[in-house]
Amino acid sequence: MDTAQAIAVDQGGRLFEWFKTTERKLAETLNQQLVRRALALGGTCTGEHCIGLHKIGFLLEETGTGAVAMMRAIKKALDPDNIMNPGKTFSL
Repeated sequence: MDTAQAIAVDQGGRLFEWFKTTERKLAETLNQQLVRRALALGGTCTGEHCIGLHKIGFLLEETGTGAVAMMRAIKKALDPDNIMNPGKTFSL
């Protein structure tokens, strides 16, 4: 699978909007496999617009606790009331 195909398949979780409810579970499983494969090959779970709701759990795995703690500190400093996209990257 090349980069263009991976982007077409993933699109930050928007892929799931195209599937019927019965196909959604399979699509989510395939997405998780795709992200795990990308991480195993030294790639990233992020897309062009952040990580997307379906990949939040992979951020810690990819970057580690120190990096996520730093991201949370920056988020809290810039958005102390957590009004800008709450819960879109990680929970505070």
